[in-house]
Amino acid sequence: MLREINPPLYHSPERPVMKLGLLINDLQNGGAERLVTDLALEFCQTDGIEPHILLAHRGGDLLSSLAPTEIQVHGLDVDISTTTIPQGAHALSEQLERLDIDLVHSHLSYSHVIGRFACARQGVPNVSTYHNVRAHKPRLKRLAERTTRSLSDCIVCVSEGVKQSYRNREGMVVIYNAIDTEGFRTRVESADTSALLSAHSNETTVFLNVARCVEQKRQGDLIQAFAEFDAPDTHLYIVGDGPRKQQLETLVSEQELSDRITITGYVDRIEPYYAIADAFVSSSSMEGLPSTHLEAKAAQLPIISTNIPGVTELVDHGTDGYLCAVEHPREIANYMRTVHTTDTGAMGRQGFESVDNEFSIGTIATEHADLYRRVV
Repeated sequence: MLREINPPLYHSPERPVMKLGLLINDLQNGGAERLVTDLALEFCQTDGIEPHILLAHRGGDLLSSLAPTEIQVHGLDVDISTTTIPQGAHALSEQLERLDIDLVHSHLSYSHVIGRFACARQGVPNVSTYHNVRAHKPRLKRLAERTTRSLSDCIVCVSEGVKQSYRNREGMVVIYNAIDTEGFRTRVESADTSALLSAHSNETTVFLNVARCVEQKRQGDLIQAFAEFDAPDTHLYIVGDGPRKQQLETLVSEQELSDRITITGYVDRIEPYYAIADAFVSSSSMEGLPSTHLEAKAAQLPIISTNIPGVTELVDHGTDGYLCAVEHPREIANYMRTVHTTDTGAMGRQGFESVDNEFSIGTIATEHADLYRRVV
């Protein structure tokens, strides 16, 4: 068990407290993990909901953001593998009984499966959130989720694009992904950028990509675009790690762009990179509702991204960013040139207004709370 705090929370004489279990594999710094963390923090301030975080595996970087709170974190400490599903479901079932959880909200495939089995055993309602389009999931995960889906009381999709990717959409609802827009903007504005700014001139136009170095993100297209967009007073940061990082570094070297492109690998803090950036760029071929795009809008950056489901629900072409066809580096390069040579400040401000109005964690938490009460 990772952490236990005993005093009960959020007593209200007007209505009973709902003990909510937010179930996820771990709290590494990913989009689904950040949503779970932000929901828990928001529910801390909500009368009638007592959030508990249930981790199938163990900790993660985001645990530190929960340290100042009274949110209880419970670890099952099982390996994330198809072979450990029975063990994970059994351990979770025992936790649900011990904690007297009223509803489980699961995120990511492994947690969906063990959550559904444990909830069925304990008679606890289950809500599952799908963060990615169906095609992005490996075949075995799709099979496991499909065969256990009837055990969920409701499926939440983080975008209309995710919902439409499934043939059977019965029982699915859309509640968008979200971030703490004000909190993120404040952290960006107060970020220490001295080390980054010392690497290039203040006149440099900085493009930022934040994503794992994996096939679906197609950062090679960004490198090719940057090679075509031959402007010496520009710099591209690719912030992320993953199995394709070395291949991307080789491509940068082959294109003789090492002085204009930096691939950082894993970083502890992403806010300084948003703080120095002039625009956010993405060449991804597949997304659910990318939290990095929400972060970019919260940081008031115009976005150059791909015209794919999920992204099109975030980026309004010509208003707060530009949309390109997938696998079209030249089109990306053209919009990079536009950002480099024109004032896009109004785009960034428009982006912040839209994300603050439609994708703030307060708005999305209220929608989740209403759903929970309907399910229970």
